[in-house]
Amino acid sequence: MSSVYERSEVIRALNLFVGKGGIAEIRIMNAFGVKGRNDSGYFDNFAQAAGALQPYGMNPRNPGIYFVLNPFDRELMARASNRFQERATDTTQDVDITSRIWFFVDCDPNRKSGISSTESEWEAAKAKVEAVREYLTGLGFPSPILCSSGNGFHLQYRIDLPADDQSRDMIKNCLRALAAKFDDDAVTIDTKVFNAARICKLYGTMARKGDHMDHRPHRMSQILEAPEQMECVTAFSLLELSQLAPPEKVRTPVTTATAKKQRKAGKTPADRARAYLTKVPGAIAGDSGHDWTYHAAALLVIDFDLKIEDAMPLFQEWNETCQPPWSDSELMHKLESVDGLPDERGRALKTNRQKWEEEQEAKQDAILSKAVKTEELGAMVEEPVKRDPQAYFRSILKEIGIIYVAQHDAGGGIEIFSDVTQKFSMISANRLGALRYEDLILYGGHSIVQRVMRSSDDTGEYTVNEIRVAIASVAAQTSALEEKHGVGIWENNQCLIVVNARSLGILNGKPEFQITSNPIHFGTAYNIGDRCEWIDLKNLQADILSVNAEPGKLHITDIFAVQDLFSKWQFLGKDNVFPEVLTGLVLATFVQTLWTWRPQVFLTGQAYAGKSTMFKMLARLFGPLCKMSSNSSAAGLRQFIGASSRIVLCDELEKSRHRDEILEMVRASGRGDDSFRGTAGNQQHIAFKLQHIFWCASIESGLTTEADQSRFIVCELKKVDAKMELPSDDELGATGQRLAAAAICNFRRARKMAEHLLENKPKGVHGRICESYAVPISMYCSAIGMSDAEGLVKYHKALNAISASEEIESDSDALLQEIMLAKTRTKGGLEKSILHMLRDRITCDHTEELEHVGIYINDEEIYLNRNLIIRYLLTNEWKGKRIDTLLNRLPGA
Repeated sequence: MSSVYERSEVIRALNLFVGKGGIAEIRIMNAFGVKGRNDSGYFDNFAQAAGALQPYGMNPRNPGIYFVLNPFDRELMARASNRFQERATDTTQDVDITSRIWFFVDCDPNRKSGISSTESEWEAAKAKVEAVREYLTGLGFPSPILCSSGNGFHLQYRIDLPADDQSRDMIKNCLRALAAKFDDDAVTIDTKVFNAARICKLYGTMARKGDHMDHRPHRMSQILEAPEQMECVTAFSLLELSQLAPPEKVRTPVTTATAKKQRKAGKTPADRARAYLTKVPGAIAGDSGHDWTYHAAALLVIDFDLKIEDAMPLFQEWNETCQPPWSDSELMHKLESVDGLPDERGRALKTNRQKWEEEQEAKQDAILSKAVKTEELGAMVEEPVKRDPQAYFRSILKEIGIIYVAQHDAGGGIEIFSDVTQKFSMISANRLGALRYEDLILYGGHSIVQRVMRSSDDTGEYTVNEIRVAIASVAAQTSALEEKHGVGIWENNQCLIVVNARSLGILNGKPEFQITSNPIHFGTAYNIGDRCEWIDLKNLQADILSVNAEPGKLHITDIFAVQDLFSKWQFLGKDNVFPEVLTGLVLATFVQTLWTWRPQVFLTGQAYAGKSTMFKMLARLFGPLCKMSSNSSAAGLRQFIGASSRIVLCDELEKSRHRDEILEMVRASGRGDDSFRGTAGNQQHIAFKLQHIFWCASIESGLTTEADQSRFIVCELKKVDAKMELPSDDELGATGQRLAAAAICNFRRARKMAEHLLENKPKGVHGRICESYAVPISMYCSAIGMSDAEGLVKYHKALNAISASEEIESDSDALLQEIMLAKTRTKGGLEKSILHMLRDRITCDHTEELEHVGIYINDEEIYLNRNLIIRYLLTNEWKGKRIDTLLNRLPGA
């Protein structure tokens, strides 16, 4: 061991994980070898933290030094500001966490507790963590931070989630999904590191489990790999991973008789205690949580006769199932209290615990036995149910704010939406009978507290059981809407639907704009729980009212300002029409799901042409609805998009190893056809639809086929010498909001104008190119108030100005040219092109050589053998393609 404490690594870790301006809680467990002594300090000066930590880090009796991963309430600094508090009784708890910014994956080798890992165990954990990283990369996760804990390995992924129960459950299931796939006898994924106030080994400090031995050495924890720029895992990616978790077993209280059976399972008292404790449900605050935790402590110390130091690790494991978990100092206090009981008190406590367990088991059985049956509904509630059960139950749910209840055909889960919490929640159908008062509060918020009775002593109109019955009854009669449209703009029943965080805007075309929190309209569900506040609906409402059905009068100044911004770039082309085209594309992208045909955009040009600068400007204009990526996979982009109308900017596409698959995904977006993909577990397919205008940028487009060249609007930029001055981020964001309003108000007219342009498209221009340019030109002209005739002039000008580099060679012509220019050897050993041989056939007979490569000739015709031509004359680009189909498109074929 060359070093036992690395001050610079500690500072690096705190800067990387907590960040400048953040607060770190650093915690030393069993400080200086004293059981139960947990020292803690809160630091916003990381250099000072590293200095204060040095005495702990250097002392060989300190087994482990940790820090809290996620940000917490700044008021906690007052507990111990930039210093350590000995025997701290108050440490950071889940309720103190303000958000979740790290997804923590811990791969730990299996071994006896309290000892360090061997070299082979450590290497096995390393191999496992690399397999996990590769798997998550395949699911679209960005690059994580890879760390060594000293005994195992960590993956740290950046996330952005609220510190709520839904996030906790999703992270928990993500870990369970990884454990189900990767756990084996050698290495396991720790599934108990899901709580918000999770502590993690502070990198740069020693891991000292047990004594240092040659074959089980103490090692330094350290950061091994960290990407230059951290990208967040999308919430959609986390959700998809969490859905791969196996069904969770229902925990039920354990009786004394069950405990006797458990004693046979383990080899040591600690093994038997762990096996028993896994069956004991976690304590819940406000529901006899203190008593239940005290009983668990007594179980370890009295029933299994464990010493406190042996009981503490098991108690900490069980503590992860508590809601919220107790601090380590609180756990130690309970163990010490139980350990100090006289023998008589201990026996009495065992008897009381046994009685309490039996009561809990009886309650559980009673709840589960009340499974709702349709024929029993009339007997469970009052007379109104017998007359119209569905109307009665729906009225109950509406009064407590639950306005949507439906059952999923696949899996049977029940989905609800609360008007109070503004979120969709899923309830397992087989757990409905065990739905608790606290669960209802999580789903329905304060209306549950006001209207539902927790006990007979409470005020309120309904019991928890009545709510269970109502949910079951309504769900049984209603199938869930499988697809929810996410944030963005959609069209339904001739209305435009603007999906924002917590609310919808509905434009019915008069123009009238209604803002509502009801997510169900015209038989479609809209996910307003996404929390993406991308547009101010009140401002949009005012804009729509100001239009008064008069087109082309909304935010024209902003439209021309954006056109002027695009004019700062230099474009390669006969006439500089791209500022208008790009401005129209920005407007069209806000309403991208509404077009019959969506062009795709490619910005190309040499280095220093300003492509990345333009993309940064676009990202500010599009605002929170947009994602700019330079190295994402197609799967990652698809997961980011989900079922939303989010906007994607793919920068530096030439550097991406995912380029081909991204372009394949982009091809599917033009027409917006349905695509399908399978799911793990229930073997159900999921339909999704890409209706997006993708913006791509690279040094060269790489578009070689006729289909690709025609579906992309390619803007080639020339090198810019001067640095561009752009408006501030806030100014661009405000301009983008106004452009979105202009696009919404003018879209219907733009779509009609696009039809008029296509009916009068110029001859000699590829039809798909005409279709692609009709979208931005019609959007731009409509937004500035041009007539159809004026729009047609602008449209013809744009098409005529397409540079020679954009003229499209058909795939058939390209194929014939490659065949004719391909070379093969003559009998004399010379290399000649096929075209040369055909021209020389009068003076020199090349019949045999031509037939060898698949070309047969007579006086009037040429016959081509597909297989031989592909084998001998064509490059790999044509392999696997139906070249006979392409050749049949040639005149006279």
